Amino acid sequence: TPTPPGGPVASEDTPTPPGGPVASEDTPTPPGGSEALEVASVMSSHSSISDVVHVVGQRWSYAVQQAVATPDAGGVKSPHDQCRVVAVGGVYCNGMGVSKNADQITSLSEVVSIRTRQMHSVYSLRYGRTAAAKGVTDDQDVARKMAEAVMKFEMLSADLNCPVKMELPLSSSTDDSGTRLDGSFVMYNYARMATLLSQYQRHVERGEYPPPPPMEDVDFSLLSDMEEWNLLWGYVLPYPMMVGEAATFRPTHSNMNVTVPLKKVCLFLTRLSHAFSSYYSRVKILLAPEPHLMPLIHARVLLMKTVQQVMKNGLALLAIDPIDHL
Repeated sequence: TPTPPGGPVASEDTPTPPGGPVASEDTPTPPGGSEALEVASVMSSHSSISDVVHVVGQRWSYAVQQAVATPDAGGVKSPHDQCRVVAVGGVYCNGMGVSKNADQITSLSEVVSIRTRQMHSVYSLRYGRTAAAKGVTDDQDVARKMAEAVMKFEMLSADLNCPVKMELPLSSSTDDSGTRLDGSFVMYNYARMATLLSQYQRHVERGEYPPPPPMEDVDFSLLSDMEEWNLLWGYVLPYPMMVGEAATFRPTHSNMNVTVPLKKVCLFLTRLSHAFSSYYSRVKILLAPEPHLMPLIHARVLLMKTVQQVMKNGLALLAIDPIDHL
């Protein structure tokens, strides 16, 4: 992270988090203005790179722009054809339930730990008996994945240049009323989908269902329910377009400053999860193994496999590892 010339950037552009400023332990104090020349010199040494994107905190945005425009010792500016700066807002925690004074900020590792404990408590409360009966022992791993998903959705569902306020519960509480649960809702519905497809596979392996036919032999005209077509036309087919939009640099207040609308991915996955949840709660997919019902079962199962792949791809864009059971 380059240092602004002359010290820190004025604090008017950086909102102060409730409870005090961001902890200085993890944020090095900016030294003098020589950093701009140093950054420009390093950039000039990588002349084979044509496009460069700098991802920095908002308070460093102007300093990076200065570094980009500063000539090196030989009077040569950055050789890159295109330099962009993505300024991201801060992440602030309310600190509720953390055994610290109000003016001390929780570290990232503490936030992850609190979120993991919260998800584990919720998981144990809802699924503990079922998991114990089935001999499931990976509850800590599931809680960690759920916590990571919740935190990523909390941070990325907002515009990148806006600050994010994370509400932390008491460490021993299962209360999630102050937490954005979009991430856990998406993970939950992916697990429901994976469980459904696993059940279908077991039916096939036991000989209760015939093997699935080739895709060209599936009669998709049997998918006459409006929610089925909503999944296809509203989410499966538009997915590539959504990815293209989410990966496009959008200019902000200057030609060099841009933002990336990653929140489109979070919003898409959340809406897809709601659409699937509504359909799954109303429509029975794995019907009785009657010969006249098998074409409909195959069409619905293939639709579910397609929706699952779209959701898996979307989670991968956010570097989220999905879970296949609850």
